[in-house]
Amino acid sequence: MRNLGIIFNSFKKQGIRNFLLIVELTLGMFLMFMVLGRIEYNMKVIEKSLGVLDGNIYYVSAEYKYKEQQGGKISEGGFAPKYENEPTSTVYTLMKFYEIMQQDPKIRDKIEEIGRTCEATIFDTKQEIDGQIKCNSQQMYYKAHDKGGMNFYHYKVIKGDDFNTYYSKNPKESNINHVLIGPPFEKANPIGSIVTIPSFLDTKTKEPIKFKVIGVLDPNSPIVDGVGSRELGLAMNGYSVITDRFPFDGMTQKEVFNGVFVKLKNKNDVKVIEEELKGKIEGYSVRLINMGKMYTDIKEDTKFQIKNIILAVVMLLISSFGIISISCSTLIKREKEIGIRVAIGAKKRSIMLLLVGEIIVVYIISFCISIAFVLLKSKLISERLQEGIVVDSKVIIGSLVITLIYMIISLVPLIIRILKLNPVDLLRKS
Repeated sequence: MRNLGIIFNSFKKQGIRNFLLIVELTLGMFLMFMVLGRIEYNMKVIEKSLGVLDGNIYYVSAEYKYKEQQGGKISEGGFAPKYENEPTSTVYTLMKFYEIMQQDPKIRDKIEEIGRTCEATIFDTKQEIDGQIKCNSQQMYYKAHDKGGMNFYHYKVIKGDDFNTYYSKNPKESNINHVLIGPPFEKANPIGSIVTIPSFLDTKTKEPIKFKVIGVLDPNSPIVDGVGSRELGLAMNGYSVITDRFPFDGMTQKEVFNGVFVKLKNKNDVKVIEEELKGKIEGYSVRLINMGKMYTDIKEDTKFQIKNIILAVVMLLISSFGIISISCSTLIKREKEIGIRVAIGAKKRSIMLLLVGEIIVVYIISFCISIAFVLLKSKLISERLQEGIVVDSKVIIGSLVITLIYMIISLVPLIIRILKLNPVDLLRKS
């Protein structure tokens, strides 16, 4: 305790110097935590998403390309013109492509299975409709599938059954609509209850569709979308539902879907199908995106983050060299003080403990501040964007190991200088 008191008093005497060192080290450590946390996040996203979605299916992307001349340069962009007097949207074009894929024998013969999905956010859950699902949030997320779409997803539940399991247990209920709910819904909407969901209306009667709650979704399992989910759990903090019926679209007076997936008999037919669909709708083309390979984009982002580690390493290296320079110059300035300590019986070990202890305290404070900032930033990102960084034991241990390495690099030159001190010269200077 006495030694700690001496170190602390010495640390306060060098307050301004130590403050600047802490700021410099904290910035480097913060960047290191952010990079490692982002890499860990991306790896978990890939692992969890591929655990939910069949990686061998293809997402059908309808794209419109136009060329516009601006300032002598031709640029390409995308928009969705009207098709057969229907509202302007890529959704309706995708619905047309789905009909073509189903009806054209040249294309349909190459497809083993085709499925549709629809996902969106309901921004007002407080509508007063009889039997409406009880929700404590202003917003909720939904995803709907047809039978084909169901076969491509493997949703995890913590209570009740998923769709396929429930269907196999209750084949006679095939004419009843079902829903999986997020955990926040469970208390007010228990398994077995009948609920209605905003936007889900019967196309004939225009009455709300009734759904039977059959299971509670795993909050740590994402609902993967057609463009690549970056979430580690359910959207909207768990206020999510998955249905086996599509919502009603008031503009077309039909059930609407915004995602089409296919499983091919032969993977080599991808380009053939794309060519067959090209020109079927004027100005549009179709890309079949492999859902497994799509996560290459996330991996590429991860590679970019790995490059950022170099920046963090350089910052810490510069900080380490700065600490070496400052600590050695401080040693020279404090030779008189050290000489006095030697005169009253202090040994090199206690002097080393004093000076080295200050640097260790600087590193400890910097590490604690940086991890506190990262945890705070991680919480803010996850609440606002549903994606961000992961600060788990692997990230903390990895950062700690790197920090220890740089601390040792910083301390070695100082320790060598202390060991080379000549007590006689120090006594003369004192």
